[in-house]
Parts: sequence; C-alpha cells; structure tokens
Amino acid sequence: MIRTLHEGLLAEGVTVSIAKLCAWFGVPRRTVYYRPSKAAPKVDPRFAEPIKAMIEAEPSFGYRTVAWLLGFNKNTVQRVRHLSRTDGVRCLTPAQGLAGPQARRGDAAAH
Repeated sequence: MIRTLHEGLLAEGVTVSIAKLCAWFGVPRRTVYYRPSKAAPKVDPRFAEPIKAMIEAEPSFGYRTVAWLLGFNKNTVQRVRHLSRTDGVRCLTPAQGLAGPQARRGDAAAH
C-alpha cells in the first residue's frame, strides 16, 4: 500500500520519502521493505508414496525405522517427519515407542 502510494505521488510530481509516508500512516518501515525469504517446504511425491504406504501398513514403525527400511538418508528422514505433520500421517518418534515413555522409566528404575 505504501509503495503504490509512493509511486502514485512520484507520478504526480510530489516527492515524499517512504520513511515520511510510513510515519504519516503509522506503519513501520520494515513492513514496507519486508520480503519473505523462505519458500514453503515441498514434499517430493516419489518419496511420499512409499513412506505413506509403509506408515499405514505398520503404524508402530518410527520415522527412523521407515527411513532405514526404505534406504533413505538423513534429509529424507526429515521429509518423513515433515510428511507426518502436514498430511496427517503420524510416525512414532523415538521417545514415544510402542509402550510409551512411562514403561521405559519403570524399566530403568528396576535396574
């Protein structure tokens, strides 16, 4: 909005700085100059299909097991985790496991 107003004023021959326009409208200058630098993450379908299929077939598998069985590297493990958050497919994390963290605490106390 401020930029289009600035360009319109310049076209009419009125010279007003962007800083002054921002002060008049109560808008921080950083808002005018802000440009998002990070693109939205994308999931490659050739990875998504086998990952989804394996998680649906064996929901007890964690993301590390899925990545190891499919032969994916560390970056793909991150894709598995991202996929599990965005598409509603849920992988277990190492802390969750099948029995849950309470079962592990009980085992540790017995030793």
